[in-house]
Amino acid sequence: SGSEESFNKVQINDDCLKQVINHLDNLFAEKDFSDVEITCDEEVFYCHRNILSSRSPVFLAMFKADMIENNSKKVHISDVKKEVFSEVLQFIYTGKVSSDDALKEHAREILAAANMYQLDLLKKLCVAQLVSTLDASNCLDLLVLGDLHQARKLKKAALNSVSMNLFSLIEEDVYKDFLKQYPELVFEVTKSLVSKKDI
Repeated sequence: SGSEESFNKVQINDDCLKQVINHLDNLFAEKDFSDVEITCDEEVFYCHRNILSSRSPVFLAMFKADMIENNSKKVHISDVKKEVFSEVLQFIYTGKVSSDDALKEHAREILAAANMYQLDLLKKLCVAQLVSTLDASNCLDLLVLGDLHQARKLKKAALNSVSMNLFSLIEEDVYKDFLKQYPELVFEVTKSLVSKKDI
């Protein structure tokens, strides 16, 4: 009876959380009570400053500055694709992306946007997805991506993959370009190789 009661509490807590997510998902889908229009790639998203500000320090700073300056109800986003920005908003409102397929398809771009808007858990989701795809064909690219967007775990996993595959990569044009464009990362690859040799 005691364990049944605790199970019911767990189930009820789970249902409560699901309900909150569903309600916020509905709020995201509706225009009602929105107080800011965000245009991205010519698509308008009807949003709520309080929700965006409570979830992203970048939106908080943006809206604070805007209130001081002109209290505009329109924001233009020019450096993110609308499909990606929609996933960012979905995450802000519900704590999840729309689907696993969306994450697989747009993980790199979502990672960049998550870093831009300081959404650490969304970054972690993207990193987990990208690390699961790491291989010799993309490790250099993902090393650069991890470094660019301060995604330490992605960078570390990619660095390890580059070190393991270096002898096959050295002959590739992509590695020659990497040598020219990213000397600091080349140094990190070298350090990684030396530390592996010492083990």
